[in-house]
Amino acid sequence: MASGASLKRIVKADASHCAGVSIKVCRRLPTVTITDDAGEREDIFMQGNDAESFISEFDRLVNRAPDMLFEDALKHLAKPYVECIWR
Repeated sequence: MASGASLKRIVKADASHCAGVSIKVCRRLPTVTITDDAGEREDIFMQGNDAESFISEFDRLVNRAPDMLFEDALKHLAKPYVECIWR
């Protein structure tokens, strides 16, 4: 497991890789929407178990490094989806 400082560096690098991407989370439904800010690609949409898994992983990540920016953590988790579906 990465140390706190290493984890933050990895998350920050992934977040910069996902510049131009927005992530919206709704815990109530639950849903996750990953959006290309330029509007050139269709949204990536998750619901049900997929969204719950994404949200749970987000919670674990920010609990592990509470001073991490939420946006960076979301982009870190979105990176595999962006790479697989959009690139």
